[in-house]
Amino acid sequence: MYILEKLTDKLIKTQIIDEEEKELYVYGFKQGFILLINIITVIIIGLHFKMIWQSIVFMISYSLLRAYAGGYHTSTQLRCYLFSIIMIMSVLWGLSQIPRNGTICFVITMISGIIIFKLAPVEDQNKQLSQLEQTVFKERTNIILIILIGHIVLFWFIGLWEISTCISIAVFVMSIMLVLGKIKNNIRENNSSINDLE
Repeated sequence: MYILEKLTDKLIKTQIIDEEEKELYVYGFKQGFILLINIITVIIIGLHFKMIWQSIVFMISYSLLRAYAGGYHTSTQLRCYLFSIIMIMSVLWGLSQIPRNGTICFVITMISGIIIFKLAPVEDQNKQLSQLEQTVFKERTNIILIILIGHIVLFWFIGLWEISTCISIAVFVMSIMLVLGKIKNNIRENNSSINDLE
């Protein structure tokens, strides 16, 4: 992005950063910009659905898991952005339809939690994980999962069932992303094996 390049050049000229680190800073600024756009988008969608705090609770819970669990990734950042919009809109619509039912919330959370515990982390072809990274990411995913499940139970018992449901749906969506990621990886590996045979 032109503006980010110019910003980095200005920081180099004022000797705030070294020229050798330019690519690293441009990448960091780009990722920060993308994150900012995603946060603004989530807030706008939340405002549209009149579910601002629900959208924020969902995205925080989901993002905490996503950072270490991995899962399905689209092939481009634009597709990722569009996919995220569809996902958050679907989640908010789903939250508006879900009845206040502790049994449903508990069952969804337990099944999703087992899937995450079994599958995570699911790597992407653009982000391969070493054996050590897989071990560390799995441990961190499990810790975050346990903390989130603890919050689901806590919020439910103190009467904040809407917050509990938001976190439960985040765990559910994360489990779907892991399954989709596994399927995508298996298809890619099968295609690669076929190509090698040819």
